[in-house]
This record gives sequence, structure tokens and C-alpha cells, in this order.
Amino acid sequence: MTTPPPDDRRKRPLRVALALLVLPVLACYQGIAAPACDTLADCPSGKGYTTCEDGHCFVSGRCDGSMPVAGDGCCAVIEGDRTPDTDCLVADHDLGCREPAGPVADSKGDLFVTCRSVDSLGVSNVVLSRIDPAGAILPPVILGLASAILPPMVSRGTDVYAAFAGGVVRFDAATGIRSPTLGSVAPVGGLVSTGSSDAFHSVVGWPTVAGTVVLYDEDVGTTQVFTAGPISAGTTGAFPPTVSASGHRIYLLWEDGKLWSVETAISPTGARSSFILPARPVASPVEVDGRIFIAMEGGVLVALAERQPTFEKVWEMSLGGEVAGGLLVDPTGAVTAVLASGDVVVVRDLVDRGSLVGRGSFGAAMGDLYPFLGAAPRVVAMTADGRGVASLLRTTDDGGGVTFTSGLSFGVPVAIVGTPLLFGKRMWMATESGRLVAWQFPDVLPYGRFARGGSDVGGTGRTTVAVPQQ
Repeated sequence: MTTPPPDDRRKRPLRVALALLVLPVLACYQGIAAPACDTLADCPSGKGYTTCEDGHCFVSGRCDGSMPVAGDGCCAVIEGDRTPDTDCLVADHDLGCREPAGPVADSKGDLFVTCRSVDSLGVSNVVLSRIDPAGAILPPVILGLASAILPPMVSRGTDVYAAFAGGVVRFDAATGIRSPTLGSVAPVGGLVSTGSSDAFHSVVGWPTVAGTVVLYDEDVGTTQVFTAGPISAGTTGAFPPTVSASGHRIYLLWEDGKLWSVETAISPTGARSSFILPARPVASPVEVDGRIFIAMEGGVLVALAERQPTFEKVWEMSLGGEVAGGLLVDPTGAVTAVLASGDVVVVRDLVDRGSLVGRGSFGAAMGDLYPFLGAAPRVVAMTADGRGVASLLRTTDDGGGVTFTSGLSFGVPVAIVGTPLLFGKRMWMATESGRLVAWQFPDVLPYGRFARGGSDVGGTGRTTVAVPQQ
């Protein structure tokens, strides 16, 4: 499906589901769905459907020029505040559990969310929920005792991994077969995989509360556990790991500021370099062409180069405020940071120094949920209270300077708690009430070299190359 360039985006006829239910503006989420389809022939006859897109039946033209109001069965295509238009809510699923994390999607469009379930005896377990492309919720799978609730992860498009207190469980999404548990000390931070990169083979990795790192070789089925170096006493937390664009490195960053690089492609695999940051980090690292960028407390961005067995600090600069959520990298390699104040800054690496090439503002405080880059191009972030989605449209001039203008924004009735997933022109979000909801969104997929919270669409935690517009 071809996405028009940004200046044509408002002119495109909106394909709107006829089956949208009318919602009061202040109502809670309710179930909304359009008929599922593989081809147009699957759509109900005599109902005016003209296309099968993203697995659902749609009509064209009826909503051209619609306004952002509730109850007209149309989701307005605008850049601006869309809050009143509750017709833009296109899916709502009750997960039946607490503290949802995710979602992630596999290659066929199935969605996966982990959350906490407490039984009648008060025992807390991690549960994995799955929603198929037709909107059906499959029976949840109890993984085991809960500690931290980490998002699931998809490797090689079909292998789903999810963590619990006793290690990691692996499922084949195509067959539903559960493999033997990969036992370990309780995982922290998150899971990553080189499975959708160009690495010679596929490796899944995760840090643990004991300061160890676990690597699972998907091709030969072996597990390696090692300690790259000591962590500070009392430190049990880590940020979600990052995989380099080459797939040869996993970068692990602990909350106390210790950074490890882990070789995943060349034997022997394991720790290669370590470094202690000059200040505490606030988010996962990102990598651009071998250079590592990390946001630290005090609103400082630092650029590092790996020089085994350590890292060299190349430059650092002030961003003018604390980073909220994490760093993003656009298709050109420029680093984008959303600040807690609501400002957005764009920094370009000039080898020996960083250069501020763009600044904008959302006009409201932003929260800790990871922002993402859309193909408009736009940067999207969630407000500090979790109840608002805001975006800024980006324009880059011939000299590389970046300017921002206000884009689509809308409020949601229940706070968002999981990192949003942009998938198939829908923005999927987990809420604090234990639901998974989707709102129509102009962009098809995240777009950039590191475009969404440590994950590409498959949820592998990879620093991606630029994604072609679709």
C-alpha cells in the first residue's frame, strides 16, 4: 500500500469502517470492529464495502472532509486536536489482568501483551495474551511467578519470548508450541534479539537481577550465562537492551551507569567492552554507525565510541532539559530527544561534537513512555499524565536544519501504560485499566533507524535501517 507524501496526506480519502459504534465523548472504551477479510470478496455484500485493507472491510469517500466530532461514523483526517472524535477508536480488548506491558506484533499481525494476574490465593503470575488479526483474543497463557512485568519480544517474525521470575518462555506463534523454559535468575530491563537483523545467526539476550547476562542461540539451542562486570551494590535494574544495526552487538546499560557491549555474532560470544558513565543514565542507548548515544541526568547527551575493552567519550552536550522516554534516530542518523518539558531537540553528530539542528515544542509536559517516529515525518509522544497523544510534523531544509509544526493530537479516557505500537495505520496501546486499544493513525509504520522504544515492528529491540515508505 502506497503512503502519499506529507503534502498530500490531507487529500487522501479516508477509508472508514461502517461498523464503528457511536461513543459518548466521556465514555469508557467499548468494543469496536469492522468485518474481517482477506480479500474484498470476504466483505458482506450490499453494505457498500469497496476495499479490504489491513484485514478489514472499508468504504471510501463517505467521510471526505469530515470534522472531528463523535457519532458520525467517521474518523476525521486532520492535523490538529482530534479529541472529540471518538469514532477514531477502532479496537478495544479487555485483557483481564493488571500492569500490561507491550504490545508487540509478529510478522502476521498477531499482537502479544504480558501482564500480571493474581489468583484466588494471592499468587501473582505473568500472563501472555494474544490477539489475532481478526480481533479474537486467544486463551491467555500463564508463564509462571511474576517479578517485573517485561514486554514480550518477537524474534525472526514468529518466535515469541516472554519473561517471568524463573526465566524466559519461548513460543512458536505459527504452531502455538511452547518450548522448554530457558531458566535464569529473574530477567530485568527487557529481552532483545538479533533475529531480524543481518547477523550470521540469531541470538536472544537479557540481563538479570543478579548482574548476569543470558544469551540464547536460536540456531543451535544453547544458552550461555556470564557476568561482564560487577554492578553497584543494590542495583538490580537495567534499561531495555539495544541491538546494533549489524546485529553483532547487544548494548546493556544498568541504572547505575555501567555500559556493556556483548558480542553475539563471532565466537566466542560474550562481553567485549565496558564503561562507567560520568552521570546516571535515563534511557537505553541508541547506536548510529558504530557510535553510541546515551541520555544522562541533567539533560546531557553523550556520544561514545567502542575501543575494546572500553568506550571512549567523544563528546557531550546539554539538551536544555531532562529527556523523557528515550532517544530516537531518524533515517538520516540524526538523534531526536523529547524532553520532559515538552520541548523536542534534534542533534546531528559532527564527528568531534554534537550540533543542535532543530528544536520544537509540544506545549505540554511529556511522560516517560517511549516516543516514536512516524513516516509523515513526525515525532509522537505521550503526555505526562498518560492521557494524551501529541505529534509534531518535521520539515528538513537543504542545510539539514529541522523545524516543527503542530500535528495530530488527541486525548484518551484511560491512561496509557505500555509503549505504543504503530502497526497498520493503527496506534495500539495498553491502558492502566488492563485493556488493549487501537486508535486510527495516519502513518502505517514507525520510520527511522531507531524509531520506537527499542523495537522495530517485530519487537526485536534492533536499531533498524530506514524503513521504505509504504
